[in-house]
Amino acid sequence: MALKAGYIGTGGISKKHLNAMAAMPDKVEIAALCDVREEAVKERAEQYGGKPYTDYRKMLDNEDLDIAFICVPPHVHGDIEVQCAEKGLHMLVEKPVNLYMEDAIRANEAIKKAGIITSVGYLAGYTNVDKALRKFLADKTIGMIVSERWGGVPGDENHWWRVMAKSGGMLHEQATHQLNTMRYYAGDVVEVYKKEALRVNVDLPNHTVPDCEIVTLVFKSGAIGYITTTCTLIKGGGSGRMDIIIEGHIRLQPGGGGVKISPEGAASIEISDDPALDLDQSFIEAILTGDTSLITDNYENGLKTAAIALAANESAKLNKPMAVYQP
Repeated sequence: MALKAGYIGTGGISKKHLNAMAAMPDKVEIAALCDVREEAVKERAEQYGGKPYTDYRKMLDNEDLDIAFICVPPHVHGDIEVQCAEKGLHMLVEKPVNLYMEDAIRANEAIKKAGIITSVGYLAGYTNVDKALRKFLADKTIGMIVSERWGGVPGDENHWWRVMAKSGGMLHEQATHQLNTMRYYAGDVVEVYKKEALRVNVDLPNHTVPDCEIVTLVFKSGAIGYITTTCTLIKGGGSGRMDIIIEGHIRLQPGGGGVKISPEGAASIEISDDPALDLDQSFIEAILTGDTSLITDNYENGLKTAAIALAANESAKLNKPMAVYQP
């Protein structure tokens, strides 16, 4: 019997998960969808099936669901995860898990109490390259790990992303992927120090997020790192990179479906060519089999990554290093 799925939030990111579930009808039934925008949710329901709702509480009360996909902006999570947990629903929560630490902590406690399976919409750990590099790094001393995410501004002038009080800025809402990947490779972050500026995008309406950010990171292992972001490149020229400096005076650069090693031949990383389950497939298989090792990031891991960005944002306000919350 197929798992019954409900969706809370049917914006752009939900389509990825809807398509994934539509591709496995023998395992999952799209039973219900909810969005505060009535026309938007009706359109999704016509395309994918499922009963449309504009109130997620009514959906949870009326539908006999097994799983929930939570695809809402960072500032509107509220008690969604808590209520889903109390209903015993397994959850895939899109990143970042929340804009408010107290709400995320409360959700994490409810999830652990319910004993449900959760996943967060991060991509790190689902490719063979990621798995191989993490295994390679497991017994290596990491000196430094650095990353950049340079891009533009999503949406039009009315998009919630542009407002710091709704998105948390690029570090929290987009570069959260890079932060999570850095955590995946190098372990938990315990301290951050951030500088930010708004200097180029001053001509964009309704734009209050910093357009340039730089954050230093201290990892629990003793490794250090930094990440830079910019959303100024609205005319093109965006880029991303990651570099890892390890023992043996070796530089690793993951990307492009592999890992560049400098000096050439200084190390060897064996990468499998076996088919790998993606984020959505892993979530469903974990529920069906009970094998949670298939999931790279559960809700608590997602909370750890969100905590890095939120501590960094606070650091920028107070102009001092900040400790990162550890669940």
